[in-house]
Amino acid sequence: MDQVALADITFYAAEDADVVIELTDIFLKELKKQELYSYFKDIEIDLLPVLIDMQFHGIFVDRNYLLSRSEEIGIKLDALEKSIIKLAGKEFNLNSSQQLAEILFDQLNLPMIKKRSTAEAILTKLKEYHELPSLILGYRKLFKLKNTYLDPIPNNINEITNRVHSSFNQTMTATGRLSTSTPNFQNIPIRTEDGKEVRKAIKAQSDDYQILSADYSQIELRVMAHLSKDEALTKALNSGEDIHTFTAKMSLM
Repeated sequence: MDQVALADITFYAAEDADVVIELTDIFLKELKKQELYSYFKDIEIDLLPVLIDMQFHGIFVDRNYLLSRSEEIGIKLDALEKSIIKLAGKEFNLNSSQQLAEILFDQLNLPMIKKRSTAEAILTKLKEYHELPSLILGYRKLFKLKNTYLDPIPNNINEITNRVHSSFNQTMTATGRLSTSTPNFQNIPIRTEDGKEVRKAIKAQSDDYQILSADYSQIELRVMAHLSKDEALTKALNSGEDIHTFTAKMSLM
């Protein structure tokens, strides 16, 4: 925007404001029609200043730590790739499900549990037949960690504040929960050891402060398990099993 002439940007900005005013009347009528106006006024509007404050202040992230971990993970990935290629007996694209399926089912003749799927639940079952699926699972976890978190997050650190100022999305989820973007700081892994290493980069910028972390664990699913009295789901949640892996296993039974 700072590259555009003031005369050009003035009309653009004024039009944005005018459109918002025009839409306000339409949306207010719709909110009242659906009996959602009080929810909007008493909850969503009151939440706005809090989210603005959170986004403005952001959170300090240790850039050097992330870069160092990314380099370490990169070395692990290179070593895993070499081991996988050696076991496969030929080079292939480790991130191609089709090429992996050819290695597993055509070359190694592993059993096809669900057609030619190479999903996590399938590879977990195939570990008992061959070493390769286990290495692929390890590779995928590290690849996602590096390319989803370690490498992108430093690009979102503000050069002036040395903080990440994530966008808080107030109305993007069907359940009413908050979501974040650029980057998605609510989705950093915590169960795996490598995921915990990523979180170590998020810290208080001064020794005068500490960060307190508190979070509900799978709250919607726990409420659903309680209300439905589903014994299998309740057992999985209480035992700490990864619920997505559990769901995948159940769908294969």
